[in-house]
Amino acid sequence: TTFQNHVVCFKSDFMHEVYNNKNPFRVQDIYAEGAIDNRTIQDVDGKLIFVSDDYVKVYTGGDPRIIDYNLNMSGYTYAVSGTDGRNYYLYCEDMDGVARYFVYDSLVDSWSEREPVGKVINFAHNENGMYMLCEDGKVYQIDTTEYGNWWCETDLSARATIEIKHLRKLKLLADVAKGSNIKIYALYDAEKWSENSHLLYDSNGRNGVLTIRVKPRMTAHYGVKIHIRGEGFVKLYEMEIDTESGGELFV
Repeated sequence: TTFQNHVVCFKSDFMHEVYNNKNPFRVQDIYAEGAIDNRTIQDVDGKLIFVSDDYVKVYTGGDPRIIDYNLNMSGYTYAVSGTDGRNYYLYCEDMDGVARYFVYDSLVDSWSEREPVGKVINFAHNENGMYMLCEDGKVYQIDTTEYGNWWCETDLSARATIEIKHLRKLKLLADVAKGSNIKIYALYDAEKWSENSHLLYDSNGRNGVLTIRVKPRMTAHYGVKIHIRGEGFVKLYEMEIDTESGGELFV
């Protein structure tokens, strides 16, 4: 691939740069880093992103930097990618063959995860949008303005201690489009979300800019995650969580 006016050559475990645009060409070794597939290599707003067999890495001229710590991947056996200039779209499979589909926003340096619709063969971008070709022979546009069901979740917050604490108040500002909905749940300690999880708030048809304030009960825990599920377009602006230490577990 071309990057910063040079040709960068990838092996599975090494990178080289080719200098000069006519003979004599000069090949210079860069780093003992490589890509598992040329389809993972993308120039995203001046950052060269690729997938090795163990990490997603970014190269900007120095030692490639790991950017996928938060994905909890056990390694990569298959991966393809695409870019629209800002986002890095990645379909991949881990060492157990589990399929994952991620989007990395290079502007804010954050990952999101989407549900894969099938094994992706390749991505492509043109003036009409971002597309992906799947193994079933279908082409999907993946950057439309139509919003379906989605969810997001915070990290586990324990405030640096496993002492018992209580969630006293949750405050959140959200812009909910007409016909959309948002539900907010609290997941305590090692709890995984289910329909029976502790529901803190349901917009239940209300729309517009909503100032959400909740004072939940029975919230004893050592750690908490906030789990948000939405239908349609919802823009989240900020969230505040107030906790109080002490007390008994079942109070």
